Amino acid sequence: MANNEKVEVRRAVAQNPNTPAPICKSLRDLIVQPTTRQTSPTLRGLSRLYNPSTDDLVSILAEYASSENAFVRFVTLLHPLTPHEVLTQGAQSASWLERYAVANNSGTPTVLRQQLAEDSNRIVRAAARVKTNS
Repeated sequence: MANNEKVEVRRAVAQNPNTPAPICKSLRDLIVQPTTRQTSPTLRGLSRLYNPSTDDLVSILAEYASSENAFVRFVTLLHPLTPHEVLTQGAQSASWLERYAVANNSGTPTVLRQQLAEDSNRIVRAAARVKTNS
């Protein structure tokens, strides 16, 4: 087990009090040095982490809305403090999920929400026409 490909297994062997001293010595680096964790794709998608004592949340949300990570943009567009300009841009997105987030955001202006509802109704009606013509 001291040669197992998984670092977690080798670390458990090194920490086991019944492991012979020579093997513990060979695995010593696994105990002394902490493992480095990979940053999640979501965290990599953030331009920086929000610090409530120094950052303005609205400004950070505007930054997050331009993230390359689709999930970060989605969550940002759901946040009720996301600026209206950002919501307006999100309502024009090619991504239906981003438009959905804007439509379900409690901070979205009513006019914008109505426009999104009309667009979705047109899509539903068009799909129904195609289905009945088939």
